Amino acid sequence: MPDAARRLPRPCDVAWNKAATLILADYAKIPKGRRNILRMMFSDERVRAAQDDWRNVARYVVGAFGADAARAGAPG
Repeated sequence: MPDAARRLPRPCDVAWNKAATLILADYAKIPKGRRNILRMMFSDERVRAAQDDWRNVARYVVGAFGADAARAGAPG
């Protein structure tokens, strides 16, 4: 069976609006291949600092990624 994660359409890639740009980051300045909320949540100190409750937000982001992977057929 093919790797299910590879079938995901760029998992966790960021879509943004003006509010997100003001609060988190100017995503237009981030290279396309690095606009990934899962990666940013754990590697960008500004994104972490912008969260009132980082641990719960991080859990949510990881859970959403898991749900997307499951929908794409990844083994559970």
